[in-house]
Amino acid sequence: MRRLIKSPLTIIAVLLGFTLSSFWVLVAWKSTQEKAAALAQAGLQTQALTHSLAQHASKSFGAVALALFGAGQYIVHSDKSARASADINDLLAQYAKNMPQVREIGVLSANGDWMYSSFETVPAVNNADREYFRFHQDHPEEAGPRISEPVISRVTGRPTLLMTRRLPNADGSFGGVVFAAIDLAYFRSFYQGFEADQERAVTLMKTNGKVLVHRRDELVGKDMGGSSLFVSRLKEGTTGLYSIVSPFDGRPKQFTFEVVAEFPVVISVAVAEDNILSEWRGSRNFDFLLGAVISAILVGLAAVLMHQFRERSTMAQMLRERERGYRLLAENVEDVVVRLDLSGRRLYMSPSIEKMLGWTPAECLQHEGYEILHPAHRELVKRAVDRLGPTERTAMCEYLMRSKSGDHVWVESQFSFIEGTDDSLPEVLVVVRDITKRKAAEDQLVAANARLKDLSETDTLTGIANRRRFDEMLEREFKRCHRAQSELSLLFIDIDKFKAFNDTYGHTAGDECIQRVASALKSSLKRPGDLVARYGGEEFAVLLPETGAQNAETVAEALRLAVCDMAISHKGNSHGRVTISIGVAGSRCDTASSPAAVLAAADTALYVSKQNGRNRVSLAAESPSLRLVRPG
Repeated sequence: MRRLIKSPLTIIAVLLGFTLSSFWVLVAWKSTQEKAAALAQAGLQTQALTHSLAQHASKSFGAVALALFGAGQYIVHSDKSARASADINDLLAQYAKNMPQVREIGVLSANGDWMYSSFETVPAVNNADREYFRFHQDHPEEAGPRISEPVISRVTGRPTLLMTRRLPNADGSFGGVVFAAIDLAYFRSFYQGFEADQERAVTLMKTNGKVLVHRRDELVGKDMGGSSLFVSRLKEGTTGLYSIVSPFDGRPKQFTFEVVAEFPVVISVAVAEDNILSEWRGSRNFDFLLGAVISAILVGLAAVLMHQFRERSTMAQMLRERERGYRLLAENVEDVVVRLDLSGRRLYMSPSIEKMLGWTPAECLQHEGYEILHPAHRELVKRAVDRLGPTERTAMCEYLMRSKSGDHVWVESQFSFIEGTDDSLPEVLVVVRDITKRKAAEDQLVAANARLKDLSETDTLTGIANRRRFDEMLEREFKRCHRAQSELSLLFIDIDKFKAFNDTYGHTAGDECIQRVASALKSSLKRPGDLVARYGGEEFAVLLPETGAQNAETVAEALRLAVCDMAISHKGNSHGRVTISIGVAGSRCDTASSPAAVLAAADTALYVSKQNGRNRVSLAAESPSLRLVRPG
């Protein structure tokens, strides 16, 4: 019995059985993991797409809401003359032209008749019976924008989504409704580009369950309020990923949703699981076929192995004698000594690896050559090993290695090429040294420098950019716009009568006032590329790349209203509250202009605003004969 246990045939049979069973367990596990990975990867991609579509919807609706707010403010503060009516119609037409998602913008009077329109002529239609009109008529407390359910436009006869806003009279009574007709075909056309791949279905719905946009037109307007999305999922969070059986076509699908920020709208993307797993099924079938071939090869090799057993035993004894010389040196130094063949496979690992990374030498030898290296550094080390040879005998590089605990350790390795002999192949000798502490010190130095740079470009009082940062960004953006042959605009802003404010309320209140004005200016800018900076004292500057003077004037007016609407008391100001004056200058970035010229023009326009009574916006282009009256 003891002889049978020691028999090479028995050992090989046991090992073969264990190997085959382990191999097929691994194949099955790999198939299961790849299936889960395919679903997880598809889920990440679908969630990313859903988030992008939600951002697109938020920006699309946000732009319309901002236009409605601007139009409402313009109407409320305008006189009722024929010229003012023409200006309002022109303003609405300009808004509609600049927003592809909007078909028309109109204003209804208190009795439901059209007052103003982005059309060339105001339609002779009365919409007093529309649900949105009655809602704003009966709910004066709802001052914000509201999104309707899909309706058929009485003017165009097309499916339309309306965003509406109550228009108050001077005394707060109901003065009508300002609305924008959002063409559902705009969203349908946009979503089609994302639906062709993997048969995705993009759906835009209100949070009450009404379908707004779907690839099948007959489902628009359908009430999905009884589905799990609206019954439970939306109550748990604003975004999610789960599997469903589609209520539209009955197929199992991976379903993601996200509530559009600031609007009662939810976007969903559904992808059929059959399409997600099609590639996985092909890979699984190939793995099973390959596994069968490998199993047959292993059985054949087992028969050959008996013949080679004695030669291998003799060879193993010879290798142990050769390795003994390496161990005498490697086991008595703190640095790790490694022997590699030219393919990167480890032949020997000194015991000091356990102190450095926690792995025993045997555990390291079980890993593939580059497996315990950080994925980002594997190719770096592989190239260093591949370059070694008779012409290039040494190499050195720094990289990350994974410890047994899962952490990564910075090491520095010296690679040396060892030529082969008649009875041995060429090898690579590697000396590995832990440089974690040195790297940590370098990282701390980089972080400190980055922090110092950030502090040097930030205004300490307001937290926004300082003048140094603004000057750098102005030069950079002017050069970029010059290359693109585009326009750039600049706003110069000054808090009106600020010295009187300080004298009346004290410097602490003055600092708080500057902070609040800076916050209002920063929050009112919508584009990531726009920059607001404290230029000095109570002065601010705003940089608007890719923006013409007319659009910059609109932005400036929004900033002025944002500060005025904070209603910060200021007895020394004729308006009774804190206000700002703004100078606007726009320029095409070419050789005929310069950053200094745009600054001078904006500064001059600011002076005009102050001379004309403050709390207003002046455009430099309107007064070309003005000269700079204050130093920059």
